[in-house]
Amino acid sequence: MGVEGATLVPLIDKMEKEGLLKRKPDSKDRRVNRIYLTQKADSLWNSMTECAIYIRKVSTKDISEDKLETTLDTLHKISKNLSTYFEVNVPAEVSRKNRG
Repeated sequence: MGVEGATLVPLIDKMEKEGLLKRKPDSKDRRVNRIYLTQKADSLWNSMTECAIYIRKVSTKDISEDKLETTLDTLHKISKNLSTYFEVNVPAEVSRKNRG
C-alpha cells in the first residue's frame, strides 16, 4: 500500500482508541502485535463498502472501463517510477528534513 510504519502507527492508535481494533501480542514472537477488528468495526464495514461503491459510481460516471484501466496503469507506473527514483536519489536536504 505504500504506507510507512511511522504513518500507520498513529492511525492504528486512533482506531484502537475508538474501539475499532484490538492489538494482541503474537504467541510466537514477542516483538509482534497482531491486529484484530472489533465487532464495532465489523458493523461499520457494510456502510463503508456501500459508501465506497457509491463514490466509485459517481466518480467514474461516463468513463469507459478501458479508460479507467489505462488511467490506473498509468498511475501505477508513475508511482513505481517515483518510488524507484526516491529509493535511489533522495537529495541530502530532503533526507535530513525527514529525520526530524
